[in-house]
Amino acid sequence: MQVSLDMHPPDIMQAQAQQCNHAHPETRSPRQVQSGETWTGTAFAIDSHHLLTCYHVIESAALIGIRQQGQPDREAQVVLSDIGCDSAIIRVSDPLPSYLPLAQRCTDNLGETITTLGFPLSELSSQLQVTQGCISGLTGFDDDIRYMQFTAPIQPGSSGSPLLLSTGEVIGMVTSSFVHEQAQNMNYAVKFQLLSALFASAGIGLDSSSDILHTPSAPLTTPQLSKKSRSALWLVGCQG
Repeated sequence: MQVSLDMHPPDIMQAQAQQCNHAHPETRSPRQVQSGETWTGTAFAIDSHHLLTCYHVIESAALIGIRQQGQPDREAQVVLSDIGCDSAIIRVSDPLPSYLPLAQRCTDNLGETITTLGFPLSELSSQLQVTQGCISGLTGFDDDIRYMQFTAPIQPGSSGSPLLLSTGEVIGMVTSSFVHEQAQNMNYAVKFQLLSALFASAGIGLDSSSDILHTPSAPLTTPQLSKKSRSALWLVGCQG
């Protein structure tokens, strides 16, 4: 794949972490990258061959690869992307070891504890990292209903990380953060309903009865959730 381990988020990702929705692809000029430039993000498997990540992670990439410790590197292809909700589906040829179930119903999750798993600042460490917080708002910046607000700490490279409920279900996907001297942990994720709609638009059916990670009868602790979910998380490497 020729995507090296020293891949890093480009400068534009650093800027996005400072702005929130003003940096979403629909409100800015297309990313300009140099040939051979590399950057990273996060993706999570949602069935045996497809993964979800952010549009701004794979934007302008000539080559996309995914990496997970203990697994062979794989090249991925973009199936469908949605600039409006900053989401993209990528596909690999060989079956993935596990995947995560999307939430199945819409409920008022304000205040619900959530866990994120991803690969932030991969130039410092390529290991999966876990953070925890809560759903702090049911809309995004400027009351955008496509997004929810959460408090789990994130960094450049966290884009594409799943927001997991204690049941193991994906309630959203990390997209951006708003950093201001008077604001802390104002982070945003696209809601699971839009992620489900993206799969439907691509003609990909999600059979909840065959999910590898079945919804448990009792909430999982954070260590249990991390252990059960980590094999569905992948470092995304992109090359311009």
